[in-house]
Order: sequence, then structure tokens, then C-alpha cells
Amino acid sequence: MTNNEEFKLGMLLPKKNIKLAVHRNYLKRIVRNLSREFLAESKVSLIFVSKKRILNFKKEKLRREIKTLFLNLMRAV
Repeated sequence: MTNNEEFKLGMLLPKKNIKLAVHRNYLKRIVRNLSREFLAESKVSLIFVSKKRILNFKKEKLRREIKTLFLNLMRAV
């Protein structure tokens, strides 16, 4: 078993929670970009899961909230 010292990212964005493929793809793109920006140098594995249904898909609000999550994660690491 090898212990890779690199950043890994996994995403689970089910159709049940995010109906439109356009919205799921947007979230994937945002999460990928922000994870590269904040966590590329860290040696963590991260799984991003959408647990709740997103009813009001406001791009800027979601981007801010995901950015806040990454900032909080950076402080914890």
C-alpha cells in the first residue's frame, strides 16, 4: 500500500439533489477551481458531497459559501 503525499478530490453531486446537469457541472467546476486555489499544496484527500437539495441555485451565493468552506478547511489543516 502506497501513501501518496498529494491532494485528492472526489465529488458526489446526485441528480436527486441538483436537478439540472448545467448546475451540477457548474458546481464541479467551482469546487475544482477553488480546491486548486486553496488546497493544491496541502496533502489531504477531500470528498465534496451535496447532501441537501438545492432549490434556489444562485451562482454567486453558492460560490461564496463554497469558498467559505474551503477557507475554514484551510484553517483546520
